[in-house]
Amino acid sequence: MIGLAGGYLVALSMGMVDMNQISEASWFATPEPFKFGFSFSWPAIISMSLAT
Repeated sequence: MIGLAGGYLVALSMGMVDMNQISEASWFATPEPFKFGFSFSWPAIISMSLAT
């Protein structure tokens, strides 16, 4: 926590903190399910099924 706070203060002093997205955000928002897509990796499913 000390490292996070220290890093934030350093970034703030260097002008690297941008609050525009926070100020433009709405108060309430609904989540978008599967915004980035949804897929199954069949080779991964089969290999994990065989390993257990």
